[in-house]
Amino acid sequence: MSDSLKLLPEIVKQMHTQFTYDELFVIIQKLGIAILVGALIGLEREHSRTPGAKSFAGIRTFPLIAMYGFISAMLSSYLNSALYFVFMVSVIILVSLSYYTTARGGRIGITTELSALMVFVLGSMIYWNFILIAAIVAVIMAVFLSLKIQLHNFVEKITGEDIFAVLKLSIVTIIIFPLLPERSFGPNNVINLRLIWMMVIFIALLSFLGYILTKYVGYKKGISVTSIFGGLVSSTALTFSFAKKSKENDLLSTNFGVGILIATTMVFPKVLLEIAVINPQLAKLSAAPMLLFMAVGIFLSLFMWKKINSTELTGIDLKNPFELKSALYFGLIFGAILLFSKLAQVNYGNTGSYFVSFISGLTNIDAITLTMAELSSKNSIQQIVALNSIVIALTANLLFKGMLAIFLGTRLMSRYTSVGFGIFILTALLLLGYNFLFTAGL
Repeated sequence: MSDSLKLLPEIVKQMHTQFTYDELFVIIQKLGIAILVGALIGLEREHSRTPGAKSFAGIRTFPLIAMYGFISAMLSSYLNSALYFVFMVSVIILVSLSYYTTARGGRIGITTELSALMVFVLGSMIYWNFILIAAIVAVIMAVFLSLKIQLHNFVEKITGEDIFAVLKLSIVTIIIFPLLPERSFGPNNVINLRLIWMMVIFIALLSFLGYILTKYVGYKKGISVTSIFGGLVSSTALTFSFAKKSKENDLLSTNFGVGILIATTMVFPKVLLEIAVINPQLAKLSAAPMLLFMAVGIFLSLFMWKKINSTELTGIDLKNPFELKSALYFGLIFGAILLFSKLAQVNYGNTGSYFVSFISGLTNIDAITLTMAELSSKNSIQQIVALNSIVIALTANLLFKGMLAIFLGTRLMSRYTSVGFGIFILTALLLLGYNFLFTAGL
């Protein structure tokens, strides 16, 4: 081994006195990771470059910048920590000169230059053993950089009302949430304002995802895609809108009917997700029933899928879930159901819980789902009673949407929805019957 060292340059021989072979091997590994991170960003920048256009950095320069960040971190750790800032300033100067040159040529944009600075920092982070974080940041960077056109198109479609709704709820949350008391109060200490507001934000975020996908993807893709995303926002609101639209265009009655069933199918994975967030144990118990509902819905949707065409939709009445009024309304409903469910359970036993679940589930399934998950997590009610209550609420919601389709939609549309909702409700009744007979759910 000593003979082989004689063949190495003097600087490597000096490093040999500082590092063991294992340490040197680890450093080389980390340097390789830094090069790969730089290559990932460089590849994206090179690929997105307009043919014939000049750019500050590409597939060769970004790996070099990552290596420079790595070496800067290593040297500063062994010589002087202040030296790192000298290296950082040198990169900033280089990037600034590049931006000044390109800006004089008429290209206003700092994305590539900013990416170079970030790659320098990522190279340093890899030496400092923040390898996983650096890799995650690099992947996120590559995704954002590659989605330039899609992101710009998305921003152009956002309305001022959407932005204002998000900002208003965010500001209120930042101001109000820290002021809310952490302790519970009310009958049986069932009311917790912080918990209620956290549930408001959770449901708003989940529904907002569906709202964005529906508004900016679903409408252009037709009834089927709109139904999938719209079911995440509010399958009841979508049923109301589709039923009214079937009267406006009776040729699409079948499409709207099947769309309602697709939106309803999306309710069950959403409910399972809500339960899992609040009470993982209840989620395990609820998984089989919710998967059964999903299987029934998927079967119905696939069976009737051929009835749907790709007609573009407009004017579906789905409200932005981040509207402050909607958020406060849901918070009040959730708090009230939480209180009444607890009082009903205390005074009337399981029957009281089932009654409250049926009434509250008619128009909104989220509040009662969160309520039962929360109460069962605190052992206020049994897990099987919570599951039965959620299934009863789902049954009530299915009945209500079925009535909307019958009274507001065309006869042809209601024919499809009646069959679909009938099968859903039959499934729910069979589940409840099994639970009541074999699991002491009463």
